[in-house]
Amino acid sequence: GMIDPTGVKFVQLDDWVGIGPQDERSCSHFVNTQLLTPMHRPFADKFLFDGSRIAAIDCQLKEQDAFIRRYVEVLGIGMNGHLGFNENGVDFSLRSHRTPLSAVTKAVQKKYFGGRELPLAEGITQGIAQIMESELVILLASGVQKAEIVFKAITGPVTNELPASILQKHPNCIWLLDQDAAGLLPRELVEMKNP
Repeated sequence: GMIDPTGVKFVQLDDWVGIGPQDERSCSHFVNTQLLTPMHRPFADKFLFDGSRIAAIDCQLKEQDAFIRRYVEVLGIGMNGHLGFNENGVDFSLRSHRTPLSAVTKAVQKKYFGGRELPLAEGITQGIAQIMESELVILLASGVQKAEIVFKAITGPVTNELPASILQKHPNCIWLLDQDAAGLLPRELVEMKNP
């Protein structure tokens, strides 16, 4: 009820290749059930991936590229510093693309699938080029487990081995961190606000 979404388009950031929106473990299913379905007023338009349509992945990537225009990007940061499924070593010039998942992402993947390992080896994602073209990036991170990677992404060198470090070059990036995730940052970089 705080914003009117009817003039806004929603674009899904990423999803697993091999499962689709009908699978409760997919990102598109999560977005549908936790965001889109409960909304009182819908977005003007939306784009969601369907990772189960493997033969149509390239087509979906082109559709997403065409769908995106001006936007605000809301992201999380992976344990290895990835953004979406832009894994370590990603080419910063890529747009929407299909990508192999890193060993770290595959290990973390279990938490989304009830502790089970699934044979999901690829993801589909917006590219770093699109993230950097957004008017505003809001990056959310919480928990002590994210403190080290947040510290490296904000204070370390910009390198594709830690994809989130590229956000140092974004002209309008806001990092929204809880105290635990901000715990290793120098005090002069942190503006504390109580919720």
